[in-house]
Amino acid sequence: MVAANDLAFPGVGTGPTAAMRLMNAYLARLLATAANDAELAAVFVRVAGLVDGPGALLSPRTALRVLRTGPTRAAARKVCARATGGADLPL
Repeated sequence: MVAANDLAFPGVGTGPTAAMRLMNAYLARLLATAANDAELAAVFVRVAGLVDGPGALLSPRTALRVLRTGPTRAAARKVCARATGGADLPL
């Protein structure tokens, strides 16, 4: 998750890959959904706190919850922009 930020530096890589864009979009949707879903928020906090591995964010239960109840792409971008101080994420 953190390594993708390295691409912001000039001369590093050619830009985000399709897999990175897909993961960024999924994480944006997860974070936007977690704002109103205590179970998703708990999963994210456990991963961010290094209690669980990153795979917990992609477990079938979590992924279904994100994809079924998550916000639209535009809404997810707004949440991420607020959380990052307006930084544009490649979603």
